[in-house]
Amino acid sequence: MGTRHLIAVYYDGAYRIAQYGQWDGYPNGQGIKVLDFLKTADFDRFKEKLKLVHFETKAEEKEKDQFFKEIGVEDGWMDAEQVNRYHRRYPLLTRDNGAKILQMVYDLEEPAFLQDSLNFAMDSLFCEWAYVIDFDKEVLEVYKGFNQDPVPRGRFTSTTANSQGYYCIKLKKMYPLHRLPAKEDFIHDLEPSEE
Repeated sequence: MGTRHLIAVYYDGAYRIAQYGQWDGYPNGQGIKVLDFLKTADFDRFKEKLKLVHFETKAEEKEKDQFFKEIGVEDGWMDAEQVNRYHRRYPLLTRDNGAKILQMVYDLEEPAFLQDSLNFAMDSLFCEWAYVIDFDKEVLEVYKGFNQDPVPRGRFTSTTANSQGYYCIKLKKMYPLHRLPAKEDFIHDLEPSEE
């Protein structure tokens, strides 16, 4: 299901990952994948791998634009074959990765670039969920979209609504990285059943 979301990692005073995802962004989807990754990953190794990634530079963006021209992309629209070629050339950039981006970075052997989608968090009408791994604070933060209340403090802030009456995403729950919940508790915290 098309539940748009953001997967972000903050380490050593900077965002290292800020990945837009198109599918299954709710806690029972991408949220569980983030949780599973954190429960199995070697944090020290992951932090080292985070040093291999950076956000796309102007030169890299220009190179990517040239690739689009080479495969016949016009106005940003791609057919199925063009999408396949794009994914083969730039596997880290696809909106289909979701939380899989964490494992992809964990497995990197050489430097790579990512897109910076952090601003997506500022429009909670479209950013339905966000998962922020903050290694400096040693927490996993989960944010929810569809927020119609001002957010004057925190990681993401907005005190002026957009034209549809929505503010930035709002913090729903925070978990210490070394005391992560069981899957059932995680889902219950974030998507309680309406009984």
